[in-house]
Amino acid sequence: MEVIVLGCNGPYPASYGATAGYLVRTGEGFVMMDMGSGVFARIGKLCKPENIAAVTISHLHFDHFSDMGVFNYYLESLAKAGKFQGRIPCYVPPVAEDVAQLERMYPYFRFVGVKEGGMYEFAGLQAEFSRLNHGVPNYGVRLTEKSSGRRLVYSGDTNECPALGRLLRECDLWLGGAPLIGKEYTGAGGHLSAEKMKDLVIKYDLKAVLTHLWPVHTEREYEDAVFADRVQIAKAFKSYQV
Repeated sequence: MEVIVLGCNGPYPASYGATAGYLVRTGEGFVMMDMGSGVFARIGKLCKPENIAAVTISHLHFDHFSDMGVFNYYLESLAKAGKFQGRIPCYVPPVAEDVAQLERMYPYFRFVGVKEGGMYEFAGLQAEFSRLNHGVPNYGVRLTEKSSGRRLVYSGDTNECPALGRLLRECDLWLGGAPLIGKEYTGAGGHLSAEKMKDLVIKYDLKAVLTHLWPVHTEREYEDAVFADRVQIAKAFKSYQV
């Protein structure tokens, strides 16, 4: 299993960049985690978007979700040409009114409100979701490859919380948003700092990829804030083996 970064900025893209979007490739197919601004245009470099087995959305902030609309337009154009049938499953936070509205707005996706601790299967993966600590419902996901047992955790946007610790205790690679540096992190709010991510990596003996990079900071600033041999800084189109 590998995860390929298509977009790694937040809450807005850097020049010529894209916000959150990560393509997971297994021996059985492709899965998208989040679909932020500028991400859809990059999928075609790696696979046909209509062949994606499932989409997971951590939360419904625009920097994680905005390209779902153009993805739906793409599928609509294929369907009208007789080249696409059905709906792609999309796993989202379980807010009933949101799920119902999404079904109406994006008819080429089948939206599933995830259950806390529930198990779902697609593309040779078993997915488990847990609500984390953000301003709106944000669900982290642990993807376990059934053939190898390797485990990828994607936490979306979150601050430290017990549920995050439970995900990280069984994890081979953590892909997590940690946009803050130094005194920007106060312990409040719904985001981690790079330094706090480093502390969690040491605590749980992990390797990690730091994403949700705030364009006001340079890559060097993030590198200086983390433990270099354990935490890599996300780069667009780079692939990370789990």
